[in-house]
Amino acid sequence: MPKVQVAILGGVTRLSGAPTLVANGRGYFAEQGIDVEYVGAHGDHAMEMVNKGQIQVAAMRPGLYFYREWNEQHPAALTADGGRLLPGKGGGAIVARPELVADGTLRDYPDLRGLRIGLSPDQGDHDWLTLATALRKAGLDWNEVNVVECDYGDGRHQALADGSIDVTTVSNAKSVIQGQESGAFVAWKYENDVEEGRQASAVIFSQGFRSDRKLADAYMVAYLQGARDYYRAFGEERDREVAIEALAKESGLSPDSVARDIVPLGIDPDGYLNMESLNDDLGWMHNADVISNSLKIEKVVDYSHLDPALERLGRYARGA
Repeated sequence: MPKVQVAILGGVTRLSGAPTLVANGRGYFAEQGIDVEYVGAHGDHAMEMVNKGQIQVAAMRPGLYFYREWNEQHPAALTADGGRLLPGKGGGAIVARPELVADGTLRDYPDLRGLRIGLSPDQGDHDWLTLATALRKAGLDWNEVNVVECDYGDGRHQALADGSIDVTTVSNAKSVIQGQESGAFVAWKYENDVEEGRQASAVIFSQGFRSDRKLADAYMVAYLQGARDYYRAFGEERDREVAIEALAKESGLSPDSVARDIVPLGIDPDGYLNMESLNDDLGWMHNADVISNSLKIEKVVDYSHLDPALERLGRYARGA
């Protein structure tokens, strides 16, 4: 049985790759003769491994690191929807010093003017995109706020607590809850509401894996079956226990923990990506000059494995 290595986040954040976990937990990859091995990796490291062909697949955000590491000589590709942000579900958030919200200084997007915003030193990654969207909603430019370099982790919590920044982002629901419980910050705007519909995850194939047509096509069939189970559970609220059981099995969490901690993403049960969102993000990165302007979305999206899977499985009948 051929082994396929899949880059996926670790811990609770592994649930961001939930459709892949469901597919494996339900046995769909095994039915296709595929042994899936998870490789815990984050951001630039994961994308470097995929783009260099060191691992075959990633189930992750198609963001700055993917585009920056993309190599025209060995082109990886976005091959299917891994999930997009839904409003009101409470994942990552723009967070703020509690007193700014309590005294009414920070109420809506225009109130960001003049505030100190803590952002990653890696301009163009997802917290820059989140705040860029918030500023656009306020009609503000970057020169109307004060950007403070502030990397991810506990340092962000401390920077808010000691008042060296006013606003920043926290990327997952559990950290948001912990920060609020400690009093370090309050969740001001959930990224799901700021960026409704943004492509939050994708199935990314390495160039070498794409060239193994039979194996890649079989993988896509199995993945799409899992994505549909995920959609049925969290999009249609049907057979939810089946999906939670698979997620618990694959994540190492208890079913109760999965049900409590998962922040469901929207997903197209036919696997198509949100092209408008991808183009918006890529356009912002072009304008910010963090990736080459020659890189267009048409170069990095490949449905040649999804289309045969849809021919085999048929289009999804919503509500059926």
